[in-house]
Amino acid sequence: MSKSEILLQSFGIDKQGHLVSVLEVVNGKACGCACPVCGGQLVARQGEVRAWHFAHASASHCDGAAETVLHLAAKELILRRQGMMLPGATATATHRLPDGRQATATAELLPAWADFEAVHVEKAFRELRPDLLVTLGGKPMFVEVAVTHFIDAIKETRIQELGIPTVEIALDVSLRESWSWDQLEQAVIDGHDGKRWINCPWAKEIMEEAQRRALAAANQQSVPEATTKPRKAKAPRTRFVVRGCFVDVIERPFGIAVWSPYHPEVNRLIKQIVQPLGGAWKPSFKNWLLPLKARDSVLSALDDIATNPGRRIG
Repeated sequence: MSKSEILLQSFGIDKQGHLVSVLEVVNGKACGCACPVCGGQLVARQGEVRAWHFAHASASHCDGAAETVLHLAAKELILRRQGMMLPGATATATHRLPDGRQATATAELLPAWADFEAVHVEKAFRELRPDLLVTLGGKPMFVEVAVTHFIDAIKETRIQELGIPTVEIALDVSLRESWSWDQLEQAVIDGHDGKRWINCPWAKEIMEEAQRRALAAANQQSVPEATTKPRKAKAPRTRFVVRGCFVDVIERPFGIAVWSPYHPEVNRLIKQIVQPLGGAWKPSFKNWLLPLKARDSVLSALDDIATNPGRRIG
């Protein structure tokens, strides 16, 4: 059973056209309510076993009514209150100084109450139609309420492109079978859990603060003592002269490298030697790399074609 299948319909439309909770009406058909989705007559089920809820009098199946009505009630609350708690946001930055000192710091925007100057339900804005289009600080902002359908990647990308501040409120329908106005108000209006910024208008400032803190923390660290790095031991190298060109065999911990300056004939000869021994060309280093076990075979084969025997130079 999915989370949405345990959700019961908690709200209906009364005879005055108002959205009401099942807790506000009398039991049975006398509640006088209709379904906001299909318009069918509702019955208030106010028993002692299940959570109180509305059911369709005709026992007809109204697909997704519980979720749709909860979504409608959430938008109604924001319209009534003309404001809500906005979620917080965090940013983390790392700063590394030239001398090697490094620090990571976090800056945080705390949740805060916002009074909206205007609230419009399902009003189109450019090519988008958010659940609520509100005005905050003289600028437009989207509020999206998610019951079963969340903002997808395409819409999120478009919101970012437009630069519209956007908050998504996720209602967890697995928390309870039925919702009261008070429970919904806590989730949608007064609380901040379940809310997230899709596009936070203060993201740049938060990141800049995190960067300042990281820089300050790095500067507070002790300056590392200057140390002389030990020189790396040179890899053993055997040099051959083939057709007047140097051919070096370099013994690395991970394999045998064969290098020479570009010479078509020499390159062809090297290729004939190394490929049967498992050699692979490494474009980044412009050399051939063979397994360690191929060392003696490579040295012997190059000795055969070299003008002089190989000479260790490292």
